[in-house]
Amino acid sequence: MDFMENSNAEKKEENYEMISNATEFIDNEISGKTEQISPLNSESSLNILQTNIIENSNDIQEKFLEDISLFSENDWQKKKENPLPKYQILKEIGRGGMGKIDLWKDNYLQRLIASKTLLPSRANSKESVQRFWEEGQIAGQLEHPNIISIHDIGMNQKGQFFFTMKYVEGKPLQKIIDEIKKEIQDTKEEYTLQKMLQIFQTICYAMEYAHSKKVIHRDLKPENIMIGNFGEVIVMDWGLAKVLGKGQEIFSKDSINTLRTDGGLKTIAGQIVGTPYYMSPEQARGNIEAMDHRSDIYSLGVILYEMLTGKKISNKKNTMEILLETGEGKARRIPKKGLFGIIPKELKSIIGKAIQFSPENRYQNARDLAQDIQRFMECRPVSCCRYNILEKCQKFFYRWRKEIALVSITSIVVITFFVLWSYYEKTQHAHFYLNRAQEILQSPEFKESIAFFEKEDNPRHELKEVYYNTIKSAILRSTEECRNGYDNMKCNVCQITLLEFERKQAQIWLQYYKAACKMQDTIGMETARQIIRSLLPANIYHQEYEKTFQTK
Repeated sequence: MDFMENSNAEKKEENYEMISNATEFIDNEISGKTEQISPLNSESSLNILQTNIIENSNDIQEKFLEDISLFSENDWQKKKENPLPKYQILKEIGRGGMGKIDLWKDNYLQRLIASKTLLPSRANSKESVQRFWEEGQIAGQLEHPNIISIHDIGMNQKGQFFFTMKYVEGKPLQKIIDEIKKEIQDTKEEYTLQKMLQIFQTICYAMEYAHSKKVIHRDLKPENIMIGNFGEVIVMDWGLAKVLGKGQEIFSKDSINTLRTDGGLKTIAGQIVGTPYYMSPEQARGNIEAMDHRSDIYSLGVILYEMLTGKKISNKKNTMEILLETGEGKARRIPKKGLFGIIPKELKSIIGKAIQFSPENRYQNARDLAQDIQRFMECRPVSCCRYNILEKCQKFFYRWRKEIALVSITSIVVITFFVLWSYYEKTQHAHFYLNRAQEILQSPEFKESIAFFEKEDNPRHELKEVYYNTIKSAILRSTEECRNGYDNMKCNVCQITLLEFERKQAQIWLQYYKAACKMQDTIGMETARQIIRSLLPANIYHQEYEKTFQTK
């Protein structure tokens, strides 16, 4: 056990010595050469970092794949003598001020990767080497799906430092903004306001993770945000990133360890680093001590501004003017309209809070910023925006519009069903009484009585009173039944049915009127006439019955 601990300690010291040599070999600035790192010098400690890299050559790879056998020990012995280089350079895909980006192939894992190689012009600068190593170390320790993942870091045969990382096929956020601004239809259809806000949220959560590890990016901008062809959102280029505070235990889950925190080179006080358009006021003034995670939040606010408007936050072109304007904290005007039409007041408020001059007045963490974006997308009140009562009601109804629509439709369906069912019930009830009234009028006694009075000369005069009373009783009972049905049919839908019903009742009472005339029953005649008049509309009564009554 003691032997293993001693062995691990010696290995740890050896690794620190290796990193130290990797950064201290450039101390000799007089010659400006790097002969010390030549692969011919087998005694150099840098040989530990060297990795075989070849230019694009299909012949070497095909020969290797033809001969290789997982089960042949002799073949593996041959490969030890002449191994296939780990990486194969395919093409250059980008170049910046510090390094170039190449597309490589990992011959062992058979996958495409991206690599960043420190430019020879930067190899003699302590600060450039330090930042290059820190970029690889910081990004390599920030294990988050939306932060570029680092696979390997080392030095090639030419003595150039490099690190490899995930290759993301896509385009920078800046290019997407430019294409929307140029109204390229496919891009406009794909990247709506909702999707752009979701991309921004993803960036915020990635930065929240980095800030939880006490790392600030210091160069957040649309060019450093890669949007993959399959929806990936990756925060790139951590070359200016800084670890806040002192180094902690190397295996601590809450700390990031780099050359700087392990006693390496220090940031120069008063140095301005970053891209002027996206710098916070304290960053533009070179106030390194005042910079913290809220400086990144300012940059996030500027990115959101550009995503919505398609414009830079400052109309100045001169770098010094931009720095002066930002450092003095001049108010930034947010236009009414942007790439997606009128910019909502909530988004204006979010931008305004994120780019406040004083860090204390900004969002205190990226999560709060992302959550306000989420509240806006869900039509909930945003924390930094003031609303009147009408606006709050509008937001409430708009937020719950689907639920309100569902409840409204359900209510309409239920009410409609209830109304139709009620009408059906009343109609059935009315027909029940009408059928009973019809049965009374269809009885043999009633028909016989009516037939008796229709004869002009009837010898059986002694039965007149009996038949008359039968007609009178039947009509009264039928009328009572009809009245019950009539009460149940008093609705606008039943107007035609009611009119027909009233005409039938009028005809029945007309028969009673005729019988009363033959019986010379004045009261019965007047009663029948008044009932007929009350049943029918005035125009029908005058057209069909008034002459009959006058004649009688």
